[in-house]
Amino acid sequence: MCLKKLSKLELVIMKFIWNLDIKTNSYEIIDYMKEEHNLPEKVALKTLSKLSKKRFLYVQETGKCMYYTVAIKEKAYLEFISRNVQNLLKNNFIRNLLVSFHEEELTEEKIKSLENWVVNWEEAYV
Repeated sequence: MCLKKLSKLELVIMKFIWNLDIKTNSYEIIDYMKEEHNLPEKVALKTLSKLSKKRFLYVQETGKCMYYTVAIKEKAYLEFISRNVQNLLKNNFIRNLLVSFHEEELTEEKIKSLENWVVNWEEAYV
């Protein structure tokens, strides 16, 4: 099983589906994303397509809508993320990063750059 990091939006949808713990149709997901996250239907459908391509969801197509079933359990994904964090810690990456902050004056630009890096750190190491 080759897991990939989920985007924030993919993770929101997967958490919704994981919490349902049953086969769900596209209308339920679209309605939830519209009501709770003000997300357009097209974006929700595109994200569901990405999740199926990443093999997080099984897809069953019927005449009227698509049905989605969890292919990768939440626990497996959380273990995957945890392993990535552990790998960073083992390599003293975070320690070295913190030491460099202490030794160098941080400008607003550097702080913003760091913030962007933290948001996207998993993509760089997955």
